Amino acid sequence: QFLSGHPFFAYGTIILGGAYSIWRAPRKPFPPGYLAGLAFQWSVTLVWFAAIAAVQILPFYETSKISSRSGGLAFERATMFSETPAQLAIFIFVPVWNWFNGDVTGDPTIVGFYTGVIALFLSLVYLFRRRNGVKWFWLSSFAAVLVLSLGSSLPGYRYILEWMPGLKYMRFPGQWLFLAAFILGLAASAGLETLHNSRLKSGLIALVAIELFLFSVKSPLGTVHREFFHLKSIWPE
Repeated sequence: QFLSGHPFFAYGTIILGGAYSIWRAPRKPFPPGYLAGLAFQWSVTLVWFAAIAAVQILPFYETSKISSRSGGLAFERATMFSETPAQLAIFIFVPVWNWFNGDVTGDPTIVGFYTGVIALFLSLVYLFRRRNGVKWFWLSSFAAVLVLSLGSSLPGYRYILEWMPGLKYMRFPGQWLFLAAFILGLAASAGLETLHNSRLKSGLIALVAIELFLFSVKSPLGTVHREFFHLKSIWPE
């Protein structure tokens, strides 16, 4: 949150959490105390989110309400670092993609998205072996955040910016992928849980660690050159 510059991550998580609450809601009539318990849980959750985002709430409010951006960002600004469909597919499916081509469209620290083919495999294990209905929620949410990350590459994204409250003040559609990474991690751990062979589990965990280590060896994600911290290299005279 301190490094993000705005409360986007709290914003996205609240949306996912709200959708999950709606999905898990029982059919009417609600059980006694259900709505009161739900209201209490969400009150506590929102207080925690406000505390996490506190360092940016005031400047974000000033930017969105008082400055010249009070009507929202221009479409070109709001869709900076949008994913392209081809690049998104590469990030999901190609292992250690950057060993073959380190060039990405946009800032790699924002548009980069890779959890590993082993994690993807375990997510598919969860999808096909678990029979609970909640897996369809996670699958739908995963698809939704991938679509939202396309930004300007998505026809009609301009209307999504206007329809989703507060979204028109946010930049970088690629940041939606942090929810995709969370969902894949959750699904992968649930898929691992369905396996009963302890040696197989240990082997898959080791493979995940090895794969991510090999990815990080040449990963441009999070890599900042020393010159970045010198103003002259950013704003040449």
